Amino acid sequence: MNKSDIFRILDNMYDEFLVYDNNYNILYINKACQRHYGGKSSEFIGKNFYDIMPRYWKEPAVLPAVYKEKQIYTSKSITQIGVTITTIAVPIFDKNGEIEFVVMNVRDDINENNLYNTTGQFIKNLDDAINTEGIICASKKMKILNADINRISNVKAPCILYGETGVGKSMLAKYMHERSDRSDKKFVAINCAAIPETLIESELFGYVKGAFTGANATGKEGLIKTADGGTLFLDEIGEISQGVQVKLLHFLQEGEILPIGGNTPIKVDVKIITATNKNLSLMVKQNRFRQDLYFRLSVIEMTVPPLRERKEDISALTYFFLNEFCKIYNVTHELSNEALELLSQYSWPGNVRQLRHVIERLVIMTRNVLITEEDLPKGIYNFGPSSDEIEIDTENLSHKDIMENFERQLIISKYKNNPSSRKLAEALKINQSKAVRLIQKYIQS
Repeated sequence: MNKSDIFRILDNMYDEFLVYDNNYNILYINKACQRHYGGKSSEFIGKNFYDIMPRYWKEPAVLPAVYKEKQIYTSKSITQIGVTITTIAVPIFDKNGEIEFVVMNVRDDINENNLYNTTGQFIKNLDDAINTEGIICASKKMKILNADINRISNVKAPCILYGETGVGKSMLAKYMHERSDRSDKKFVAINCAAIPETLIESELFGYVKGAFTGANATGKEGLIKTADGGTLFLDEIGEISQGVQVKLLHFLQEGEILPIGGNTPIKVDVKIITATNKNLSLMVKQNRFRQDLYFRLSVIEMTVPPLRERKEDISALTYFFLNEFCKIYNVTHELSNEALELLSQYSWPGNVRQLRHVIERLVIMTRNVLITEEDLPKGIYNFGPSSDEIEIDTENLSHKDIMENFERQLIISKYKNNPSSRKLAEALKINQSKAVRLIQKYIQS
């Protein structure tokens, strides 16, 4: 058995295998790291533990204990994509008795609750919460958004979240509440587009006994009052009528509500977070949304970028959902590199919601442990028209432009039937690194 065979075996282990030198630098990590952290091996090898630990791991960190005590340690921890892992860290010594390497075996949760050394000595408790210290993200855009949300979580001023359908506005609103000093109070969410216009006012503000025909005999507490002391999230805020806009404006200005049919205003302390996929400033110009309400709601504005603009997040989210649904359905699945590559290149018009649904479907429907590109929905393969459907207008084009256009249609056509860099390289009889460059140039651009 040669060295390449050994590395091939290590790379295909289900458990994560990790090697450090004597100074916290990663010398090797196998492909299982993708399942645990949502990152590729190349993102870890050569990096220092302290440079990447805040991004991928939560405490307790076992490595410092190993270097300090020079003995084997075992720990349970939670990664930033919510995977509970158990690590066994073994120091390897040189002839002088100093640590030369630290070898780690990292596996999925084996129901330990604390960090121990091999003598059974208790080291540190773990928090029960998972994935509450940050948004799952790898892209610069989402890291900035995460920092902004943490900065304003305790600010009572209203906030608007803009973004396409499915980008995760509801999740971010709840995360903002959980990070705030109101987290011990209620988080009340309402989708304004899902409630008939005739009912939205009574849902928000409530009504007193006998307020109208068909009303509950004892009256009803509105959602604003229900959220007293906590957070009220109004999704699809652009859908509320002008009449409800007036009452909502009054609440924001005075901090009190008047139930339908009531005579006595009720003081309420609520933080308002709203969300929309529409352009509210344009709706103001079109007289479809009150300008004064818009100004009150938009003290803080944040835009959640679509998934196609933060492709670095796709891998982390994919493995987060994969682990989530494997636990829910009590199955085990792995994702092939080719399948992950295709998922990372897809435009995801339905954003995070669509990705989540696709992964759930794959977990349920895939019969084998390994999820391959053949298991993916056919729509993931649609990158462009075939070569037969493309006609190149050569008039007024240079030789270079003509050749580049021909190469483009060739790559798009071949990639449909060979949807990975490895398969494309085999089909075109080129090396894989060139295939990767062609995919980046013509498929991902």
